[in-house]
Amino acid sequence: MSGEQLQLPTGTVEIDPQSGALAALHLTEPETSFVARPAEAGLLRFALPLSHFPSHHVEVGTHGRPEIMRRDGALTLTHETLTTSEGTFPVRVEIALTAAPDGLRLRARVHNGGSDVIPQ
Repeated sequence: MSGEQLQLPTGTVEIDPQSGALAALHLTEPETSFVARPAEAGLLRFALPLSHFPSHHVEVGTHGRPEIMRRDGALTLTHETLTTSEGTFPVRVEIALTAAPDGLRLRARVHNGGSDVIPQ
């Protein structure tokens, strides 16, 4: 494994540092590995409609590289802005991956720093 790893009670999760995508998931009980071929897609995708492009969306990883911080047994992936072919958007996304007694806990926060509404 070459990404950022987080130890879980029954395995390991690995995050690709370039995209923030799930690169590997290995469980020890039962002995199982997931993610045969890592994709570069991020962990969160959401609609960001534009007046001339109503189906416009952004996806962390695809539209921005994360800053990854490790603290207190957790990994936090932060995207300060997201950029598509339509422009750079002041949308801050923070995804926290935390080892929990029952496995992996994911939490995502999206802060809209712009004036356009992001309907979700």
